[in-house]
Amino acid sequence: MQQRIDEANYKIKEGEFEKAKIIFSELLDINPENPDYISGFYISSYWDNRLERILSSPEGKDRGLVLNSLFVEFEIEYKNRRYIPNSSYDAIIYCIVGESCSQLRTGFQKEGAHGFGRDNYLLLAKNLVRTEDYKNAFELMEFSKRFFELPAEYYFYKAECFYHLGEEKKSRILFRSTLLQYPDLFPFESIKSEPMNSSWLEISVKHSSEDNAKEVLPVFCLEKNLLPEIAEYSRDEINNMYHEVQRLIISEIKDDDLKLKVHCRIIQYCITILDSFHGQLNIDLSRKVREIIQSIDSGLLERRDLVRRSTIKSPD
Repeated sequence: MQQRIDEANYKIKEGEFEKAKIIFSELLDINPENPDYISGFYISSYWDNRLERILSSPEGKDRGLVLNSLFVEFEIEYKNRRYIPNSSYDAIIYCIVGESCSQLRTGFQKEGAHGFGRDNYLLLAKNLVRTEDYKNAFELMEFSKRFFELPAEYYFYKAECFYHLGEEKKSRILFRSTLLQYPDLFPFESIKSEPMNSSWLEISVKHSSEDNAKEVLPVFCLEKNLLPEIAEYSRDEINNMYHEVQRLIISEIKDDDLKLKVHCRIIQYCITILDSFHGQLNIDLSRKVREIIQSIDSGLLERRDLVRRSTIKSPD
């Protein structure tokens, strides 16, 4: 059966949706309850019904945008049906998002950076990451410095590229600094690097809300010492973090989800202060943020210290 699934997924990758649909239909005749057959049939049928619209759109930027728009609609419907991402889902990403990239790149080559448009430029970079073309995605994001500043979400994509291009330390530092400010923007669908992918899988199953899981994710990574390196923060930046902690502490919050968010942000700031150069120099500040952490989670620092000691290599 696996050979037939692989054959059907190959047809999906090649855009031969009708042939893939026939294979999955035959598999469903054998086992109508199999979730992979059900989702595979749905995927191939969905895109077979939209093939004419895709092919009727002008090649280049227009077709790239149509493909992307259709894929966004598809993802929403796929989630609403509660289908689980599988090999067929990966195959349709390769096919549709990959073709969107190809068409957008053609448009970019024709129109140039200014004519192509900022939003299309960013979309291309994002989709290149989604299709694991990290080298071109990184180069595109670096090239963007000539024209505009990257939106916050794209620093996650840049960190993802660092990892797959062999710059794992830079990846961890950038993930940590971006999570400090924008955990709510974490694009988990596109992140396959470590330790972020495994951490997200572990955290997301424990929280029914994706929003809550995103807030807990950086705290989990800091407690487990998965992001040990830290960006260089100035004394003013560290002081500003402490002022933000003070502001959050005195805020009156009754909603449980919002309270979780605030507590996670406080812990992030406090651990960052503890790990920073200027935070370590300021003994009084370190004492204060330790007390704040303990007031929220009395055992967190002890658990973190235990993990950190266990990861120290013994001398040869």
